[in-house]
Amino acid sequence: MTPDASYLVWLDCRELGLTDEEIKSALVKKGKLALEPGHNYGPGGEGFVRMNIGCPLSTLKDGLKRLKVAFS
Repeated sequence: MTPDASYLVWLDCRELGLTDEEIKSALVKKGKLALEPGHNYGPGGEGFVRMNIGCPLSTLKDGLKRLKVAFS
């Protein structure tokens, strides 16, 4: 997808069927990855996380691998 003008990606995790706390736990404990929870941005943000992709490509690839590990 082509970004609108930001290096922040809004990831929809709702289809995982997990609570925000379960999403956070999987990210931190399994993926060793800390992403910003969507509920911090107000009502309707539940089930989403925000990922900053304004980084070197190698860092982004590592983060995406960790994301995959967190939810596999």
